[in-house]
Amino acid sequence: MRTLPAMPGKFACLTAALLALGLWGAGGGGRGSDATSSASSSSAGTAGERQAQLFSVPAEQMAHVQLTPVAAAPLPRILRLTGSVAYNSFETTPVITQVSGPVARILSFPGQIVEAGQPMLEVSSPDFAQLRTNYLKAQDAYQLAMKSYDRANDLYTHRAIALADLEQAESTRNQAQADLLAAEQALKVLGIRTDQVRAGTPSPDIPVLAPIAGEVVERLAGPGQVIQAGVTQVFTISNMPPHVA
Repeated sequence: MRTLPAMPGKFACLTAALLALGLWGAGGGGRGSDATSSASSSSAGTAGERQAQLFSVPAEQMAHVQLTPVAAAPLPRILRLTGSVAYNSFETTPVITQVSGPVARILSFPGQIVEAGQPMLEVSSPDFAQLRTNYLKAQDAYQLAMKSYDRANDLYTHRAIALADLEQAESTRNQAQADLLAAEQALKVLGIRTDQVRAGTPSPDIPVLAPIAGEVVERLAGPGQVIQAGVTQVFTISNMPPHVA
């Protein structure tokens, strides 16, 4: 019988190390399988918990539950846009004063509905005294001319004067009447009635009247502001439709 030579010490140690490593790997593989199976069971439990569960509503709460069938319906859409109101130029009129002087009082404000001929502000005008004097003079001259014409007509009827004298009296009456009408028109433009002038010395504050009916959309004058006749615009009036106003 042959006797095998003895293995060196280093080779014996290496063999023992490989055998121990194999045993450790086998034991670790078992533990890995256990961990994998544990993770799989945990995931299955979580998925089971996430599933929908049925429940029942108590009878006392059913009165507060409303069931509505699902149906197709239009979805309203709200558009919020920015814009501005443009006034109709055919229905918009600027209010321009016909008298000069400082503004004494404001009688209208934006948003107010005014009528044609309604006072909108008052102006303390130094021109009023001159207009009043012209009217009173024209009125007196017309009354005197009427008396002279009536007298001349009576005298001509009784053949006391010639026809030329009657025609002269008639011409004087017509001229006085024209002057009176012109003085009245000047007062009317400023919003002054003739009965106010005849009643006594009226207030020197002359009203500025609305030329049309509509809504006051803009005020361009303030108290104390000096305005010029035929130049200064004090208000803007627009006859706006109801859905815009």
